[in-house]
Amino acid sequence: MIQDAHDIDAQSADQAKTQRAPWWLRGWMPWLLCAIGLLAIATLVASVLIRLAPAQVLELMAWFRNASRLGAIGQTLVCIWIVARWRRVVAWGRRRGFVSKAEHREILLMRWRAAGFLALYLIALPIGPGNLGRAVLGWFN
Repeated sequence: MIQDAHDIDAQSADQAKTQRAPWWLRGWMPWLLCAIGLLAIATLVASVLIRLAPAQVLELMAWFRNASRLGAIGQTLVCIWIVARWRRVVAWGRRRGFVSKAEHREILLMRWRAAGFLALYLIALPIGPGNLGRAVLGWFN
């Protein structure tokens, strides 16, 4: 039997109401899924590390230390690219709706302020004050 479009809309609306999560859970759902994913990854990593010999764990730590240096270099290159292609980044933000038409000119003039904030980010997180201090002390020794 053929149904009217109105009947189909009413049925799908009723089904949507019954399938929704409670109101108090809807806002927390993405966070809960992230927590479950992180817990699964942590469990996997812990199970692998428990089975390794201590010498292998030390080798793995050295490998990750070198990989973190590569990550810092990669982030530095991305920050340099952002500053070098500032007009393109702002245009992308304009197309996506992050930058309004009224702000466009002002944000184009903020290139060096953004470069300063990116430099502070690099010093604080991926490079870190400890590595920066060791590099400076290495130049003087």
